[in-house]
Amino acid sequence: MAVSGSHDLVLDPRGVSAQDRDDAAELRDRVADRRDELADVRDRVSDERDQATLAAREGDAAANLESDLRGDRRDELSEARDQDATRRDRSANLQDRSADRRDRVAHERDQDAYRRDRAAARRDRAADDADAATSADGGVGGAGGADAGEARRIAGAARRDAASDRRHSEEDRVEAADERHAARESRDKSAEGRTAAGLDRDASAVERAASADDRQLSGLDREGSAADRAEAVALRDAASVDALSGVYLRGPGMMELAREVARARRTEQPLTIAFIDVDGLKTVNDTHGHAAGDRLLAEVAASLQDNLRPYDLIFRYGGDEFVCALAGLIHDEATERLAEVRDALAGGQTQGSFTAGLAELEPGESLPRLLGRADDALYRQRGHRDQHLTESARSTGVDRRG
Repeated sequence: MAVSGSHDLVLDPRGVSAQDRDDAAELRDRVADRRDELADVRDRVSDERDQATLAAREGDAAANLESDLRGDRRDELSEARDQDATRRDRSANLQDRSADRRDRVAHERDQDAYRRDRAAARRDRAADDADAATSADGGVGGAGGADAGEARRIAGAARRDAASDRRHSEEDRVEAADERHAARESRDKSAEGRTAAGLDRDASAVERAASADDRQLSGLDREGSAADRAEAVALRDAASVDALSGVYLRGPGMMELAREVARARRTEQPLTIAFIDVDGLKTVNDTHGHAAGDRLLAEVAASLQDNLRPYDLIFRYGGDEFVCALAGLIHDEATERLAEVRDALAGGQTQGSFTAGLAELEPGESLPRLLGRADDALYRQRGHRDQHLTESARSTGVDRRG
């Protein structure tokens, strides 16, 4: 392989007319136009995918936010129901304690009523005894009559006290019954409160379970969204990479090349562009089939990737042509680096070779002009190569031009 820059002299290959060169140039222009159209189509498809990915990302974000908000609302509702259940439990406890107090009061009043009944019975007996004594002394006058009157008075007072005790005892029993009734109502309310608290806790558990489900679904949505975005990135990468050679296609490669040029200008570092043409691809296709030609293209691309730096840009310009951007290298340094690639390729399975034209970025130079100079350098190198092959064929009687 011969490598040259844009400063080499132009040598017209023997046996090639100017008309043939013009026809070849016109054909190359048409092919280049067609490639530009295809690159535009790929760019539009990539833009549409980017827009679809952005829309999906926005939709995912909205759905995730809605799921999170729904989960938060259910958590808040669960918390409120838990608080209501706690308040109802506290109220039930207070009502139970009140019922216990009323039961104790009712029991004490029952005891008072029982004591009053016993007191009334004793007073009744005392009154009966007084009446009996009065009857026995009924015929006796004087002091005996006075004693009988006093006994009757005492008996009457005892009966009145006994009647009062019975009234108080009845009142105590009524109040005790009221207290027991109030205690039963308190316990009923307490039971209702505890039932309501249990229902609130059940509802809270349901809401928390629903909230957990929502959050789980939200997590699954996020995982699905991440997978969709990863797939979109993979699709974009697949749309940007040539399936045969594993390097960038022309459209994405040209965009990366524009970035390299802008970076070189910004950092004021050298940048050399290499236009590479695979030698003899047509001959390999015609002689050994297109599968062999594909293997040759793939091996050239692999040799470039293996022997250039990881960050050096490589893309397939079309057909049997590749473009490399060697950042930070001047023309001569890039020539040496490509010579290493050439040596590695020559020792490979296909024993392939390539012709390269190099151009170093000049101050203020546009990308189209830089590519044009590299392409001109490649054309000149092709002329040297074809001239060398023609002279070799004449000396050996074999035409080896590809």
